[in-house]
Amino acid sequence: MERDTFFADIVLPLALPKVLTYRVPRVLAPHILIGQRVIVPLGKQKLFTGIVLKIHNHVPSGYEARYVEEILDAESIVNQEQLDFWQWMADYYACTLGEVMNAALPSGLKLTSETQFTLPDKMLFSRS
Repeated sequence: MERDTFFADIVLPLALPKVLTYRVPRVLAPHILIGQRVIVPLGKQKLFTGIVLKIHNHVPSGYEARYVEEILDAESIVNQEQLDFWQWMADYYACTLGEVMNAALPSGLKLTSETQFTLPDKMLFSRS
C-alpha cells in the first residue's frame, strides 16, 4: 500500500451490521472530510449516499475496497458531535448506525438505488 492511499468508513442509510470501508481516489483525497456526503457503489449497479465517518489508511480485511465515486458537499453536513450522538443512539436502541442515519437525515439529503441524479457539467471535485 502506498503512503498516500486513504480509505474512508462510510455510513450508509441501511441496516448493515457495520460501516463499509471505501478507497478514496487520489484526486478526492485532499477534499474529503468527516461528515460529508459521498456517493458510493453497493452491489453491482446500485449507488447510495453515505456519510464519511472516519478517514484512515488501513486496508479493510475480508474484501476489496471499492472507490468513493463523488463528494457531494464542499463542507461537512454532519459534525463530529452529531456522529457521536448517532453512535450513542445506535448503541442505546440496539439498532445500526445506518438506521439512525436514515431517521436523522431529511430524505432530500439521501440517495438510494432508485434515485436518479444528473451531475453538473463541472463537479465540485472532478476525478478526471
